[in-house]
Amino acid sequence: MNNRSNGRVAVRVYRMAIRAFPRRIRRTYESEMVATFSTSHAAFRSQSPGRARSFAWRASLDAITAGARERWGRGGVGAPPPPGGRFGGNANAFSELASDVRFAARTLRRSPGFAATVVIVLALGVGINGALFSAINATLLAPMPYAEPDELVILDYTLAEDEPPGPPRAMAWSWPKYNVLADADLPLDAIAAYSTTSLTLTGSGDATRLQAEAITPGYFALLAVAPQLGRTLSTDTADEAGLEAILSSELWRERFGGDTEVIGSEIILNGHVVTVVGVAPPGFRGLTGEARLWVPVPSVATLVSPVRLRPQVHWLQAIGRRSNDAPLAQVDERMATVAASVDDIYPFGEDGMTVGGSATSMAEARRNPRAQRAVLVVAASAGLVLLIACVNLAALLLARGSDQAREIAVRLALGGSRGRVARGLITETLLLSAGGSVLGVAVATAAIRVVAAMWPAAYASGGWNLAFVDAAGFALNGTTLVFTLGLGLIAGLLFGVGPALRLTRADLGATLKDGSKATRNSGGWRLGGRRWLVTTEIAVALVLLVGASLMIGSLGRLLDVETGFNEERLLVFQYSLPRGSAYADNPAAFHQEFFGRVRALPGVEAAAGGLAPLRGYHWSIVDMSRAGDR
Repeated sequence: MNNRSNGRVAVRVYRMAIRAFPRRIRRTYESEMVATFSTSHAAFRSQSPGRARSFAWRASLDAITAGARERWGRGGVGAPPPPGGRFGGNANAFSELASDVRFAARTLRRSPGFAATVVIVLALGVGINGALFSAINATLLAPMPYAEPDELVILDYTLAEDEPPGPPRAMAWSWPKYNVLADADLPLDAIAAYSTTSLTLTGSGDATRLQAEAITPGYFALLAVAPQLGRTLSTDTADEAGLEAILSSELWRERFGGDTEVIGSEIILNGHVVTVVGVAPPGFRGLTGEARLWVPVPSVATLVSPVRLRPQVHWLQAIGRRSNDAPLAQVDERMATVAASVDDIYPFGEDGMTVGGSATSMAEARRNPRAQRAVLVVAASAGLVLLIACVNLAALLLARGSDQAREIAVRLALGGSRGRVARGLITETLLLSAGGSVLGVAVATAAIRVVAAMWPAAYASGGWNLAFVDAAGFALNGTTLVFTLGLGLIAGLLFGVGPALRLTRADLGATLKDGSKATRNSGGWRLGGRRWLVTTEIAVALVLLVGASLMIGSLGRLLDVETGFNEERLLVFQYSLPRGSAYADNPAAFHQEFFGRVRALPGVEAAAGGLAPLRGYHWSIVDMSRAGDR
């Protein structure tokens, strides 16, 4: 009998031996087992007939023994789950998991360059996305830092043009008009007003210009913010004897050293003596996000100018807290009636304009559309970059797996299940993603500081004098940390599961016979793997390239827009004339003298003053009178 005949007989004997396995296992693995046996038997026949016969008998006996265990025992691929669970109990499950982790760690130690490449690429993608998530969380997701924030509403005074009809636009309240609003019958538990102003602190160290909020006494109570020391404001008087102030916690520590005896002491604001009655809690900067201290609205007449309290000087924002059973639509409907009452008492006095009122939830009013669009666009771009990184890593794993194809085929031929081998490969990927996630946290920490430094000041504001997003407060909090670590693990599964499943589905006979060459040259890999990955990467990269080109083109056009003035060597700054100044009764003389001295400074060619429209500040004064009138 020749070698070929001996091979056919040995294969038939082996086929009979593997009938010891249950039918469900033969349906899945018989062809692969026979192919593996045939390949190995042919290799032994080329050496000597005796070695071939010895291999055939041992393989047939092993098949009968393993088949018997599968049919009546617990071992092997197709055994039914033991009573303790899928892996024979929790202890066995953890033992197998630990074994997978140890094996994956040993495998990665043999390829340090590959492991470092995967970890670094993944860390950069995950870290940048984590940093941008901190901005998304601050602008879109984080709740307002106040008790029951859903009940807070913004109460607006609105104007709409009659011809052509246009949508109403919100504007601020004047102090007399706000008082009518505060006395109106609205379904609110509380109402308050606030606005930003600036005051100069003197008498204890260098003169310092401070951003302040002028507020009504119920402001802190409405927001459910309790002072750290002392009490809140309790006066509505404009008399100097009733001037009060609340300091921010930061100002209290910087200027007064955290001295608890500051309560009841006197400070000088714009030349007037003001009594400190409280210190705000740490981190609270008011609804404007800039307040360093708080004073009563009526005191602005003394500290700044009595013009602020006239009926047609609109500068206050009104806020309210809805009653538990009052829907927002009901408050909004009642605001129209209140606005009509206000206009009856203090007519707007301009033809072609209709006065109205509206109520908006503070959660909606706080959102800055420009900031949201910018953050979402950049975050989407970063997400696409991470997707490209995952595609690259998947291709890298497949290329590395092609070199391991013979090893994987041997493990499968020796009885390892495809699921167990795939689980080992996925464990290896998860170890890499865990390392990338941990390093990504460090990248995110550094990237968050970059995002905070580049955050435009205009993105911090929401509605009128309303700001919640402080880029200086961007940090890697618990939410961002969980997102970053979770994103890293998801990315690991994204680029690791596909290659693991593909590599464990290779044809065992062809792989053992021809090595990894069979896997690399197979049509399935060429069509289903490499082309799909390359196509995906090119498509996503093209989207990013086109988007970046459009953005750069838009930025270039914006930079070429004529501003209407020469901004070179232009310096803009703020100053104010205290009410206690010797020029208080003649501010025109002060301005003339001040600018005369500025023009006399070395290097100054010209100087002028105004309300600094280039910085976005404006007033809403809608009252005009003839020269010579009051």
